[in-house]
Amino acid sequence: MPVLFLVLILSFVAIDAGYDVSRDQQAASRVSQRYALRTNLLIVRNALQRYMQANPGLDGPVSMSALGLDVSFNPDRSIHALIDAGHGYVYMPMTWIRDDLETLLGEQPSALMGIAQGNQLVSPVTNHSISLPAVIPDQSIVLML
Repeated sequence: MPVLFLVLILSFVAIDAGYDVSRDQQAASRVSQRYALRTNLLIVRNALQRYMQANPGLDGPVSMSALGLDVSFNPDRSIHALIDAGHGYVYMPMTWIRDDLETLLGEQPSALMGIAQGNQLVSPVTNHSISLPAVIPDQSIVLML
């Protein structure tokens, strides 16, 4: 009987250790995905800036193909680019909880990065908000130019 009890305890320890490894792998995967999204957003923002310099005076949505991105670059499909009244916006509606927003925006984000709330850009860096076009959905990650 004591041997059976010992085997039972050891099996619980092994299961718990396996669960911890799986949880750590999921967390690392989530962080990796956020870094990839941040990179996608920054690449699209830089491309939009170049596009705006080459095409002054344009307004409206800008397709990814119009931005002149490298053909090997395949940004997340939920990323959008917009020019409105001379300002550029790159945004992505969030479908996940903002638990690791710092991972997505970086440790020291610009005041022109944040979350869309009620047609306002709410930045984690400043206490004031900036008006956004109504087309940008609430709870979107937004990078302004």
